[in-house]
Amino acid sequence: MKKTLRHVLLALVPCLSGCLFGSESNIDYQGRHVTEQQLQQLPPGTPAAEVLALLGEPSERTDLGDGRSMWSWRYTRREKQATQVLLLLALKSEETWQGVVVAKLADGILESISRTES
Repeated sequence: MKKTLRHVLLALVPCLSGCLFGSESNIDYQGRHVTEQQLQQLPPGTPAAEVLALLGEPSERTDLGDGRSMWSWRYTRREKQATQVLLLLALKSEETWQGVVVAKLADGILESISRTES
């Protein structure tokens, strides 16, 4: 009897292994997310038209006077994670960050571009 029970349990272990632990992660963006690769393609001296072509229309444009302006692209990043253990315990978490990419231009030429995320 013990030997039969052991064989049954051993046969079930591979079937249950998929149920023992599971994890899922999902990241989505709202607004205009600018990637690191895009930022790297925009060195100082890039014409404003190229900045627009690569990043699209900014969320905001601010005229600073004297031929200077500041453009910003705002976005929200939401990361969701879910973990299941033995089909008995399910853990879920969600984190949200606000981000902005700011470009400073003078006379239609990019002076600097940076990202802030909090």
